[in-house]
Order: sequence, then structure tokens, then C-alpha cells
Amino acid sequence: MDKIKVNSDKKNTSIEELEYAIVSKNYVDAEESLTLLIRQSVENKIELVVAPFDRTLTKEQKELESYQVIEKLAVLITMWFSDKSYKPSDNTYAFICLQKMFISNVFAASSYHSTDHILANLGLMGKSEYTSIELQMLLFVITNESSLEIPWDVMFKHLPEHSILAYSGLIRSINVQLSERAHNSIARLIEAASYAPVVKSSNVANLSPLISTLFNCSNLNGKNKYFIKQWVVKSLNKYMEDNLDKKLKYKIKNEVRTVPNKDKAKMVLIHEHYTENHAMYRCWHSSFKAFLHDFNVTAIGLSSCVDDVGRKDAHHFTGIEDKYDVVGFIEAILKEKPDIVVFASIGMSMFAPFIATQRLAPIQIVCGGHPSSSYMDTIDYMLWEDFVPKSVMKKILTEKFLPYKSNFTPARMVPYSLNISPKDDTVKIIINGVVQKITTELVGICNRLMEKTDKKLEFHLFMSHPKQDLDYFSTMSILRRFMPSCIVHPFTNYNDYMNVVGNCNFALPTIPFGGSNSNIDLIRLRVPKLFIQDESDLCGLTDYQIWKSVDVLDGYCSDVIELEKRALEWILDPNLLIPIKEKLECTEVTNLMLDCEKSVESDFRIANAIKSTLN
Repeated sequence: MDKIKVNSDKKNTSIEELEYAIVSKNYVDAEESLTLLIRQSVENKIELVVAPFDRTLTKEQKELESYQVIEKLAVLITMWFSDKSYKPSDNTYAFICLQKMFISNVFAASSYHSTDHILANLGLMGKSEYTSIELQMLLFVITNESSLEIPWDVMFKHLPEHSILAYSGLIRSINVQLSERAHNSIARLIEAASYAPVVKSSNVANLSPLISTLFNCSNLNGKNKYFIKQWVVKSLNKYMEDNLDKKLKYKIKNEVRTVPNKDKAKMVLIHEHYTENHAMYRCWHSSFKAFLHDFNVTAIGLSSCVDDVGRKDAHHFTGIEDKYDVVGFIEAILKEKPDIVVFASIGMSMFAPFIATQRLAPIQIVCGGHPSSSYMDTIDYMLWEDFVPKSVMKKILTEKFLPYKSNFTPARMVPYSLNISPKDDTVKIIINGVVQKITTELVGICNRLMEKTDKKLEFHLFMSHPKQDLDYFSTMSILRRFMPSCIVHPFTNYNDYMNVVGNCNFALPTIPFGGSNSNIDLIRLRVPKLFIQDESDLCGLTDYQIWKSVDVLDGYCSDVIELEKRALEWILDPNLLIPIKEKLECTEVTNLMLDCEKSVESDFRIANAIKSTLN
């Protein structure tokens, strides 16, 4: 009996139960089973294996069984959604549209690749005219891998409620962007964001698909990609306007300081993630520690996302238990009556983007963590190193540019033990950003490099989480189709990750999104990297910024054409890498970075920049 164990307060479900409901055309029970399955997959990242569940399986055996489960799910959903008599209930329609990531992943991981075959079964492909009911079903079924082009302007006009549900879910389900079909679908979604109606909801959890969109749109290609972020911000503003009660709105309007105190100003530091092993701690610890000298600091964050080590970088810590408790976060901030609110990041949690839309202090600042403007008129400044001319930053930022002296930031490095594998003739190329940052442009470069050399090439990539779940299997299937020479590594501990990177010959960048911690890891391991600089976007500046800070710009390329040319040169002549490795060995900052036993001294550059806003 094929089962997927799904825990719920109400019941468990299984493929057998879903299959029985679908075959008997009991679509009410089928909707309940699929909803349970999706909720568990989204919230707890279930592993897709069959009963009995207490067996010890190898990785390969688990993968085989998982693909069997996924293929069966795809077949069952095909049977169900292809039935022209099926009309989704209102709740199921909204749920499936908003959780389109699950449907997209199932079919991307299967032999179907997309849901176009279902649209064909329903007679919805290649038509010139559609009824309202047909359009509703099309929006319910379609994924970003579809070859069908949706005229979003027409859809928003004639079916606004259904269209905005489908649009929100498709935006959320932008994941691995390797196929031309996905690339084209995403381009249309980006363009549509400039005129899409805002999402309206009284339940903050319903807007969760938009939060990951706010964060991940930086990964996309295209000059207009931040249309999406601006649309999300409008939707967040609408939620806050419609759902904050009058008393809290009154407090925000009348109790927030209009002028900051200049002497020992009160700072509230908002953490989305700040634990000892998290990249945010490694990047910002030395700077946040320095705040203690000049400010009275209260840190606020989810209790589960700020550990005891992270809490030491503030005089006080206030923990909130519920990630959806937007009101609780706002009240905690207002209680402190801050002069300055600093957001370490905006977009890695449910709560931060919502509270960032409110004016809670006379000065509000965001750090350049996941680099992109906030597009919020409540954020006054963005912190960034001063190596970029103000004229360039003015074109990029919606906030005022708050520069601090450009210098390699002291960081508390996690120790590792490197084991070098025996060398062979394979050229191993690391792309040590998560696969979500891999675009069709980079895939094209890698495939052309394969064609231009007889050497065996391996391109090493990383998943963003450890589970072998639907995200993993859909990504693996897509990569097998479009980038068969790659090796995908699951998210793992830092030591294992560093050993993968350290055994590679050189690195290629994620385009257009550069790296930050990934560059630091390469420098620690003396692994050369090719990179470009895109001055139209903050995330296109980071590679150049970090390699310039260690004075190793040998990998800098003026554009992707030069990058591809030099990558081929490095493949054909590995001796070109030797002087770069030697330069990395000699760079002074390496000694600081590798000094893991000593505590990192406070870095006052950012504290001094923030103090300048008080004058």
C-alpha cells in the first residue's frame, strides 16, 4: 500500500485515500486529502517515501521511491484535474492557486514536466476565445513551465479576483529558472507586476506567498524585476491599512518620536535570523557588537530565530513567539520608544516586511543584507560601503545612501577541516550560490563550455535546504534536463560544504545575483572566481566589492562574454590559476579571517555612519 504519512490535528492522509477519492469522483474528499498533503509539505518538508516507514534506506533507494511517489501523484492529479465535470470549491481554488509551488514541483519532478497536458485534456490549449469558466480552470491548473502565454492585463480586467490569486501563486512558485519556457513566463509575470491589483486579505498568513517573493525577486533577471517587489509592498501596505486597529494606528501616529535624542540614542535592532551559525551573525556580529558602545540597544526578533549568542549583541532582547504576530512586534517596538530602528534584513521572515511599512521611529535604516532597496517610504536609509559612487547609488536606491568606509568586514569565521581529494583530469567548477540563483544565462554559459572542450567538466551546485523533498526532486529533474553535467549537493553542515568548494578548481558567479558569504568562503579556501559587476542593481555589486576588498581582481570580467571566454581559458590551462592562488595565500586579510579562536574586535564603521544621521 503506497502511503505518505501526513500528520494533522484532524487526520492523516495517504496516496491510497487520495486515489480512492479521485477514482470514485468524490472530489470533496480528494480536495481535503490534497490540501492536507500540501500543508504538510509546505510547513514541515515531508519526505516522500512509501510504507513501511521504519526501513533503513540508502540515499539512492530513497530517491527512487520518491520519484515513484511523485510520478503517481502527478498521474492522479492529471486524472482529477482533466475531468471536465470537476469544479473546484472556492476554498480549494484559492488554496491551490496560492500554493501553486506544490503543483509546479510535482509536475516538474515528474515525466510530464508541466501541466500543459492537463490543459490540452481540457481543450484549453490553442484557443482564441475562452468562457469565464474555462479561464478560471486555466488559471487553476497552469504553472510557470507552461508554453501558454497569459495576457495578464486582460485577465486582471475581466477576472480580477481569480487572476490575482493565480498571479500571486505563480509569482511565489518562481523557483529554478532554467528553461526558456519558465524564463519567458517569469518575464511576463514581472511586466504584469506594474499594473497588477493588490492582494487583499484579513489573514496575515494568506500573504505568506508574497513574503518569499519579496525576498527572492532579487534572484531574477531583467531590469524591471523589482516591479514585483513594489507590487508586494503595495499589498503589504494595503493589509496594514485595512487590518491594524484604530488604537494601534493612533499610537503609531501620536506616540512615535518625530525628532531623535542625540545623546545615547535608543536603538531597536530587528533580527529575522541571528544565531551563531547563521550567515547574518557571521556578517554583522562585529558591527552590531559595536552598537553597544554608542547606543542603548534592544534587539527584537522571533525567540526561536535568535539564540543566546546572538542576544549578547544587545543590552536587552525581546522575543516574540508567533511569526504571524505583526501587532505583537509593533507593540514591542513602540514600548521601547526608539530613536532609531535598524532592520538587519527585510524579507527573511513573515513579520519584518509588515512592520517595516510602518513609521515606528524618526530614523529607520536597513542593512544591505539581501541587497535590494526596500521600496518602502518608511525606510530612510540603506547602509552600504562607500566604494560605489553616490551617483550610482542614487539611481539604484529608493532610500538615502548611508555610506560607511569600504574595508573588509571582520567576521567571526566558523572553523573547518579541509580534506583534499586526489587530483584527476576532471575540471570541477563551483557555483556556490543556491540553485535558485541559477538562471538560463548561466546554464547557457556552462553548456557552451562543455561543447568547447574535450575535458570532463563538473559544475557543483547547492540546494538551500537539507531535505530531499519536492523542491529537491523538481530541481534535480530540471537540472538533468537543462544542465546534465551538474552535481547538486543538498544543504549541509559548513565543514562538508567547505570541502566541496575547496576541492573545486575555480568558481563561476551566479548571474545577476552576486555572492557575499560565498565569496568569503572562496577566499578562505584560495579558490579563484570569475565575476562581473552590474552597476544597475545592488546584488550585481557584491562580487566585485568583496574581491576588491582583498585586492584580488584577477577574476573581474567586463561582461558575460569575457567571463565565458576566460572560463574556457582557465579550463584549458590550469596554470593560469596558480598566481591567483598565490596572491590569495599572501593577502593579509586571510590571516584575520582564519583566526577563528580569537573574538572578533568590534567594527565601529557602521555605528559611526548611523550616528551621523542624528546630527
